[in-house]
Amino acid sequence: MHIYLRDIMGSPPITIDEDASAQDALDRMRMHEIHALPVVDDQRRPVGVIALEDAIDKRGDTQVRGIMSAPPLTVEVFQTIRDAAEVMRERKIHHVVVTHQEEAVGVVSSFDLVELICTHRLVPDKDYRAPELGSCD
Repeated sequence: MHIYLRDIMGSPPITIDEDASAQDALDRMRMHEIHALPVVDDQRRPVGVIALEDAIDKRGDTQVRGIMSAPPLTVEVFQTIRDAAEVMRERKIHHVVVTHQEEAVGVVSSFDLVELICTHRLVPDKDYRAPELGSCD
């Protein structure tokens, strides 16, 4: 079963401009109860991501461009949740920006993936018994 990012992503994404202040980013994240914002240019192309922790640490007049993680890790809208999960796991991040034709069209977080598992039963039932694995010796 393939579940595509377009089916679970938060869209349209709540974004911020790189010239905005860290305080603006913090206020926006708190208002929308999210933990990261894609930073976009004037054509909605992602240029970075600012995490809640970074906005809290640098709140005030510090510009987002100075504290964002860049370049952002992106996945295309037609990719699967497995693709996004692998990127997050490999890079040890909790959010990826979903793009279509280079424009930010959504965000997927590790919380979105956990919620999907819980609501769509994408893990085995409690009666499932994993096959025996060989010894690691």
